[in-house]
Amino acid sequence: MNEFNNNRRYTPQQVADQLGFKVASIYALLSRHELAALKVGRNRVITQEQLNDYLARRKSSDAVIDYTK
Repeated sequence: MNEFNNNRRYTPQQVADQLGFKVASIYALLSRHELAALKVGRNRVITQEQLNDYLARRKSSDAVIDYTK
């Protein structure tokens, strides 16, 4: 997985590409509030900090959830 640069903002598609998820899975995470995002007009933008928070929670979780399907 490529490292994300600090102070960056990503679209759900960019996050999906980097994590190897489907974009629908990213939107599901957003709707369940498992991944935070900023709303800019009608679009969602995920900051580096929000992504890092999600990844840290995912790493510390005992449950294994496959969002790639």
